[in-house]
Amino acid sequence: LNKGEYSFNFDKLNRWIEMAERCGIRYFEFSHFFTQWGAKKAPKIMVTEDGEYKQLFGWKTKAMSRKYKTFLKAFSAELKKYIEERNLRSRVFFHVSDEPNMSMIFSYKKAAAYIRTLFEGYTVMDALSDYRFYKKGIVTNPIPSNDHIEKFLGNVENLWVYYCSAQNNHNVANRFFCNDSVRTRVIGYQMFKYDIIGFLHWGYNFYYKRLSKGLVNPYEVTDAGKEFPSGDSFMVYPAEDGTAHHSLRLKVFYDALQDMAALNTLQKLSDKKTCLEIIEE
Repeated sequence: LNKGEYSFNFDKLNRWIEMAERCGIRYFEFSHFFTQWGAKKAPKIMVTEDGEYKQLFGWKTKAMSRKYKTFLKAFSAELKKYIEERNLRSRVFFHVSDEPNMSMIFSYKKAAAYIRTLFEGYTVMDALSDYRFYKKGIVTNPIPSNDHIEKFLGNVENLWVYYCSAQNNHNVANRFFCNDSVRTRVIGYQMFKYDIIGFLHWGYNFYYKRLSKGLVNPYEVTDAGKEFPSGDSFMVYPAEDGTAHHSLRLKVFYDALQDMAALNTLQKLSDKKTCLEIIEE
């Protein structure tokens, strides 16, 4: 930041994308532009101004404030240039705010409209479970939780799904410590059956208490400080060499994706009806 003008460095983004591509990852998801549950505030954003590294925006910044909108306009222009230069347009996803509900619809609607203006032609999606957001056209790419997906099935093209701690007692697929592995693995069959094309994954290595209020040792604290069901907030354990130890839950989820891939192959060799008969049996 210099005299009211923003400049951006994408070296770390370059490193992230290059590392991911070496591992075979093709799609890239950017974090939300506004705070969770209604897009009422700006996320924490740090800048260097006149040589001083400091926080410029955060939870005290209103989402639609003039200063934050100006920042987003400058940032989106440079980010889109970066994306286009690397031919990533069809491989990136953007988010507005996580899990809004009807009590937050007005703040979310304004924020979503602004982001769609800045990123016209790009995929903007959000996790939400109220079908009215989609029906009103506020969200064009909704991702419902698996306990609220019924209204979306058959009405939304290219549908994704997700689950998290909120689905702990709704008798649906999940990956908590207390779940049998079959309850984690069954998601692959369900995604095939209902033509779900994507799974929005929460909690790869969230080694914090809820709202990031403090770090935890995942070998000792598995429930985000008694806030989430054990197993919800991370799928891997940190290794001493900087890599990650896989959990059983991650391996079983991999099996679920393999099931889905096998069924897709079988469908090409036969038909969907045959596949569904095998699943139901």
